[in-house]
Amino acid sequence: MRRNNAEVERLMDHLAAEAEDPSKNLMPVTVALVKARASMGEIVQRLRAVFGSYVETPVF
Repeated sequence: MRRNNAEVERLMDHLAAEAEDPSKNLMPVTVALVKARASMGEIVQRLRAVFGSYVETPVF
Protein backbone atom coordinates (compact mmCIF):
# COMPACT_ATOMS: atom_id res chain seq x y z
CA MET A 1 0.00 0.00 0.00
CA ARG A 2 1.40 3.37 -0.99
CA ARG A 3 0.91 6.62 0.83
CA ASN A 4 -1.35 9.22 -0.77
CA ASN A 5 0.26 12.50 0.31
CA ALA A 6 -2.73 14.58 -0.80
CA GLU A 7 -5.05 12.48 1.38
CA VAL A 8 -2.66 12.68 4.35
CA GLU A 9 -2.48 16.47 4.03
CA ARG A 10 -6.28 16.73 3.78
CA LEU A 11 -6.68 14.62 6.91
CA MET A 12 -3.99 16.64 8.73
CA ASP A 13 -5.93 19.82 8.00
CA HIS A 14 -9.10 18.11 9.23
CA LEU A 15 -7.30 17.01 12.41
CA ALA A 16 -6.12 20.56 13.13
CA ALA A 17 -9.62 21.94 12.56
CA GLU A 18 -11.18 19.30 14.84
CA ALA A 19 -8.56 19.93 17.53
CA GLU A 20 -9.66 23.56 17.78
CA ASP A 21 -13.02 22.42 19.22
CA PRO A 22 -12.65 20.80 22.66
CA SER A 23 -15.93 18.91 22.23
CA LYS A 24 -14.67 16.99 19.17
CA ASN A 25 -13.37 13.43 19.32
CA LEU A 26 -9.96 13.29 17.62
CA MET A 27 -9.75 9.50 17.51
CA PRO A 28 -11.66 8.91 14.22
CA VAL A 29 -9.51 11.30 12.21
CA THR A 30 -6.36 10.00 13.94
CA VAL A 31 -7.25 6.43 12.96
CA ALA A 32 -7.90 7.61 9.39
CA LEU A 33 -4.47 9.28 9.37
CA VAL A 34 -2.76 6.09 10.52
CA LYS A 35 -4.61 4.10 7.86
CA ALA A 36 -3.45 6.70 5.30
CA ARG A 37 0.11 5.95 6.52
CA ALA A 38 0.84 9.21 8.34
CA SER A 39 3.55 8.83 10.98
CA MET A 40 3.02 9.39 14.67
CA GLY A 41 5.55 12.23 14.50
CA GLU A 42 3.55 14.00 11.81
CA ILE A 43 0.33 13.67 13.79
CA VAL A 44 1.91 14.88 17.03
CA GLN A 45 3.59 17.79 15.26
CA ARG A 46 0.26 18.97 13.86
CA LEU A 47 -1.43 18.66 17.25
CA ARG A 48 1.47 20.49 18.91
CA ALA A 49 0.83 23.40 16.54
CA VAL A 50 -2.73 23.60 17.91
CA PHE A 51 -2.22 22.77 21.59
CA GLY A 52 1.37 23.83 22.18
CA SER A 53 3.79 21.93 24.41
CA TYR A 54 3.35 21.29 28.11
CA VAL A 55 6.20 22.45 30.31
CA GLU A 56 6.00 21.38 33.93
CA THR A 57 6.77 24.04 36.50
CA PRO A 58 9.18 22.65 39.08
CA VAL A 59 7.88 22.81 42.65
CA PHE A 60 10.33 22.36 45.51
